[in-house]
Amino acid sequence: MFEVSLSAAYGKKQVLKGVQFSVGSGVTALLGRNGSGKSTLLHCIAGALPFTGSVRLDGEELSGLSARERAKRIGILPQILPSPDLAAEEVVGFGRSPYAARLSAHEREDVRAVMDKLGIGGLKERRVCTLSGGERQKVFLAMLLVQDTPLVLLDEPTTYMDLPFKSVFFSVLEELKEKGKTVLFVSHDLSDGIMAADHVLLLEEGAISFAGNRAECLDGRVIERAFGARRFETEGIVLFR
Repeated sequence: MFEVSLSAAYGKKQVLKGVQFSVGSGVTALLGRNGSGKSTLLHCIAGALPFTGSVRLDGEELSGLSARERAKRIGILPQILPSPDLAAEEVVGFGRSPYAARLSAHEREDVRAVMDKLGIGGLKERRVCTLSGGERQKVFLAMLLVQDTPLVLLDEPTTYMDLPFKSVFFSVLEELKEKGKTVLFVSHDLSDGIMAADHVLLLEEGAISFAGNRAECLDGRVIERAFGARRFETEGIVLFR
C-alpha cells in the first residue's frame, strides 16, 4: 500500500494543501488542471522537493531514506528531461546504479532487451543530446524500467509519443501492473489517463477533490464537471473532448 499525507509550498505560496490518499498496486491516474500541483506532488514523493508530512510504501517511511535507498523504491519519469552528452545505452544502464557501481553481463543484456522492447535498440550508441524529444522520452522510460522499483511515477509520459508507440507504452503499463507495481500516472490527455487507470485522483487547487476507482469516476461524471469536458464512448473506449 502506498500512502501519502503531505503539504508543500514555494516560499510563502502554499502549493499542496494537506494532500492525502492511499492506493494499492496498479495504475492510478493523477489528473488536474494546469497549475493544480500534479508535478509538484510527484517531485515531493520522489524526494526532489521539500514538504511536510509523510510518504509511506508498505508501511515504510520513504522521506527519511538516503537518495540511494529511495532510488531502489521510487522511479520517476519527469516531464522535463535532460539531454546528456552520453550514449543512450549508458543512460539506460544508469537505472541499475542504485544497486551496483558496474553493470554485470546479465544486466547489460537486460538493458539491451528493454531498449529493443521499446524500439530503440538501434539508438544505443547515439548521444542522447542528439535525439528528438520522443526518442529521449523512450530512453528515459527504458532507464526507469531497468531501475525496476515497486513505485513508478510518470509525469506526462505520452507527451512526445507518436500513435504507434502509445500501444507499446500501454502494454508496458499492463506489464507493470502484472508485476504488482504501484504506478502514479500524470496525464494532460484525459482519455489516456482514464483508459489506463485502475484508480483516479483529481487534484484541484492543491488538494485531492476525488479519489476512487475508474468506474466511480466515470459514473460520477467527475471529469466532465472538473474540466468542462464532453465524454464520448465507442466500443469500450472512453474519449473526452
